[in-house]
Amino acid sequence: MRNKAIVATAIWALTGCSDPSPAVQVVTRRAAELSVEGPGAGTAIGPTYVAAVLRFDAGEAPLARNERVRVVFMSQSGDREEVLGPATSMLVQMEPGHLVEELRSRVDSLGWLLGLRFLQGEGAAVLVDGATTVEQATRVIGLWPAVRSVVPDDNSTTGTVSPAVRIPRSVWIPIGVVSNAVPGDRRLGTTPGFPVRAEYTQPDGSVLRAEFLPR
Repeated sequence: MRNKAIVATAIWALTGCSDPSPAVQVVTRRAAELSVEGPGAGTAIGPTYVAAVLRFDAGEAPLARNERVRVVFMSQSGDREEVLGPATSMLVQMEPGHLVEELRSRVDSLGWLLGLRFLQGEGAAVLVDGATTVEQATRVIGLWPAVRSVVPDDNSTTGTVSPAVRIPRSVWIPIGVVSNAVPGDRRLGTTPGFPVRAEYTQPDGSVLRAEFLPR
């Protein structure tokens, strides 16, 4: 979790502010199923992404606002990335005459992802990893040049739905898929034709595993 702490520190160093939001807490819940889906819709303005979908047992309590679960992604290259979820989808609208492609370098530097575009490219969903709270993401994105507005997609912050596929009592945890492996960058280095694997450790120590073969 050291790299997650570094990311949070870097985010608030960029804003020059203290973090007023509750800390993210990593928890475990009994899950009934783990799957991996993809590729994600975002290839025109960022890396392709796949996502782990974790469906909880019916008797498990839903995640609180700042509670997160941890999924480990792995590839044949040896890259291994720990990602917290659920991800939060932040709906960003640019000032007139500006396109969301202008945000790509800033989004990439934080290990976030650019998802679906709207408003003819003046808006997009920024997918923020679970190590960052909604309050942090709102403050950081709101300070970026040419950003007119930013609001969270409330459906994505509850841990009960997926921005891509609406599955009750599930969390959706995406990761960017790239060709080069850099440990700890929240991007999974892999090669076409080889599967992406995901693991989730249950409260009793048993492990759920799933994989997906990107095309």
